[in-house]
Amino acid sequence: MPTYEYKCTACGRRFEQRQAITEAPLKDCPECKGRLRRLVSGR
Repeated sequence: MPTYEYKCTACGRRFEQRQAITEAPLKDCPECKGRLRRLVSGR
């Protein structure tokens, strides 16, 4: 299962989340409920 990195566009929080490739990207920040953006990682 790949690990995706997310960043909140409202509060700036960054975190990683393990998700199946078939799962939809997360949309809401668990901290402030702002919009999340999935980041591209070069790992």
